[in-house]
Amino acid sequence: MHLTRPLDYELSTSHHFLIEAMITENDIPLLLYISLLVYVDDVNEHAPQFLGMPTASFSQSSLQYFGSEESDIIGGEASVPFIFIALPSYSSETLLGRVTAFDLDSNENGRISYRIIGGPKIIFIHYLLTYRKKS
Repeated sequence: MHLTRPLDYELSTSHHFLIEAMITENDIPLLLYISLLVYVDDVNEHAPQFLGMPTASFSQSSLQYFGSEESDIIGGEASVPFIFIALPSYSSETLLGRVTAFDLDSNENGRISYRIIGGPKIIFIHYLLTYRKKS
């Protein structure tokens, strides 16, 4: 047996076949049937993709890029970075925006984790990530 096309876990996790073997002896067919079950293993075949828009209104002239370039690698392709505007009048509890990603893989291969791996070493980013207002 060989595949005529690739299998995809997200489309079907298993395939069931019924195989017939036949010989003819003295014009009498002798048949044997066997069941074959192929389980498709899940592989990490899809990169996460990002969704999202800034929550604040802004004009094109007010944009500032905080990376080393005006584009970052997002989902394996060069993309304009997410841009969130923070005004000095915003409280520490203000939601500036949301970064959301999805992955077409299933189970463990579709789970997404987030972390900041670059950017300027400015303290307000740290506080936005870790600060909890005291009651």
